[in-house]
This record gives sequence, structure tokens and C-alpha cells, in this order.
Amino acid sequence: WADARAGSLAESFPYKLQSKYFNFYYGDDVNNIDVIYRVADGFIDIVDRDFFKVRFDFPLDVYVLENAEAFRDFLRHKLGMLNTVGLYGVYLEQIHGFVTYENAGFGTFSHEIMHPLLRADFPRLPEWAVEGIPAFFEKFFGYWQDNRPVLKFGFQNPWRIRELGARLGSLDLEHILNHPGQHDTSEKRMVSVFLYQKGKLRRYLDLARTDDRKGYRTLVEAAFEK
Repeated sequence: WADARAGSLAESFPYKLQSKYFNFYYGDDVNNIDVIYRVADGFIDIVDRDFFKVRFDFPLDVYVLENAEAFRDFLRHKLGMLNTVGLYGVYLEQIHGFVTYENAGFGTFSHEIMHPLLRADFPRLPEWAVEGIPAFFEKFFGYWQDNRPVLKFGFQNPWRIRELGARLGSLDLEHILNHPGQHDTSEKRMVSVFLYQKGKLRRYLDLARTDDRKGYRTLVEAAFEK
């Protein structure tokens, strides 16, 4: 069913661009596909090099609509998703694909694409990290070097800090780890930022791949060895 649906979706677009990791499908009104695919491929290379070995079953299909209205129409009429409020992009496992629109922002892509990458090789990822780690990757800065993106992570996301508001000064690390269902994504994201700022995010991910807690209660404690 998934292969048949993906084939049908691809036929909705006049153009296809095959990159290192993705098949991009798009129309006449999408003008920046060359930038989009270079940043997308570069992002995967950087995650693979600096954070964890990526073992996803590429290529992944990416459907790029021209604007937010066309994106939401596509989700409703092609995929039967009636509730599109607040969506800028979405990965759907059943079509092995990601749907977005041209000006949705690279942060949307980097956050959503982390979900299938993590699911592919982190079967026992703690609950806080399921959203907390992808949200970490949604804010980055970068520049071009030899036609390849150089991306720097670890920055705060202004709208998420505003969302935290007065809670920012009273976040409790232990409570987020042990009661993740009582915390939202912006709070869980701060755990990833904390790990990264302390130089422990890669160590955490290395341990999380096999759920190796080194005798500690949590992977965070294992990463710090305390």
C-alpha cells in the first residue's frame, strides 16, 4: 500500500530531483530546490559525522509544495489529514516521505527528519528524548564552504524560550527525565541543550543506541558518569 500511495503522490508533481539521500518532488512555483537539497544532504552528513551514525533506509521522498495553503490542501486531499493546524512539515512513515512547502524553514525539516532517523536505530529511546532531541536540531546557523553547508548547533530557539516564559528559571532536570509526560517539547528540548552545552550529547546518543546506562538510573547520569 505504501509503495502504491508513494507512486501516486509522486505523479502529482512535474519535477523530480534525486540527491544523495532524498528524492525531491516539486512543481513550477518552487524556486529554491537547489538550496533545499544541498542543505538537506549536508544536514544528514553532519548528523552522521558529529552526532550519531545514521542508519536510515534512504532514499527518502520529499514533497515540496509552493506555499502553506498548497501544503495543507495536499495533506487534506491527498493524505486525508484533516487537522493541519500548526504544521509546517510532517514525516509520514506510511509513505516513507516528508511533506513540506518552500518557505517552511529548514528548522522544520531538521526537526521532523530526526524522528525517522532516531526511530531507525534507537528502539528504546527515553520518552523525553523522542521530541526533546529532534527539537534541539531545529535551530542552527550556517554558511557555505566549497558549495557545502557548514552548520552550527546548540543555539536557543527564541519562540520556544518565549513559550517557556516564567518556567524557564524553575525547570527541574530530574523531573523532566522521570515524568516526561508532564512536560512539553520546549521543556524537553532544554535537556538536549544542556547535554550539548556540557559536551555530552554525542555521548548520550552513543549510550542511548543500546540503552547502556552503565549501572545508573538514567542515560543522562550515565553520560556524565555521576
